[in-house]
Amino acid sequence: MANFIPSPDGEVVNWLNNFKAKLSLRATVLGLDTTQVDAQKVVCDNLLAAIGTAIASKTTYDSEMANKKQVSSDSIKSLRSFIKNIKTNAAYTDAIGNELGIIASTTSINNASYKSVLKADLHPGYILLKFTKKGAEGINLYTRIKGETDWSKIGFFGHSPCTDARPLAVANQAENREYMCIGLVKDHEIGMQSDIVSVAFAG
Repeated sequence: MANFIPSPDGEVVNWLNNFKAKLSLRATVLGLDTTQVDAQKVVCDNLLAAIGTAIASKTTYDSEMANKKQVSSDSIKSLRSFIKNIKTNAAYTDAIGNELGIIASTTSINNASYKSVLKADLHPGYILLKFTKKGAEGINLYTRIKGETDWSKIGFFGHSPCTDARPLAVANQAENREYMCIGLVKDHEIGMQSDIVSVAFAG
């Protein structure tokens, strides 16, 4: 059966609203009674509500994540400056530093065997990617369409999770995206690439 119902949420919303309006106009010609028409309108309204909720949730999530990132950056900058002054205090000792938790711990990384763990969760309009750092500074995230050989770098990420909200390469055509990541230490990739995760993305 031909797929006459589009995939992207925005187009689905337009399709549903058009279908509801035109179904009422053509009900008599098609021999449909009010009960049948109203039942299908409820189906459309349920889907419209679900899409609206998902879009609102993503907008709220993006806004909250942006706010958290800004507050985190400002707060950590302030704390680092304050702690730097503490460490210049004549009365400061390593014992006090340990008590306050302001002495950095060293994590031993085997650059040859290092391997991050990558997971992907599908959401309306984007893919949420979670990764482990295991002592690295962050990861380089790569992607490709399943079946392709070469990887394309999305970018460096120092904190998990990150998102891929890139549009579909061809509108209305779902694609199977693959992802993998590689850890970084001092701007150099180390160890092995993560296991590949795959997500069927429809926009």
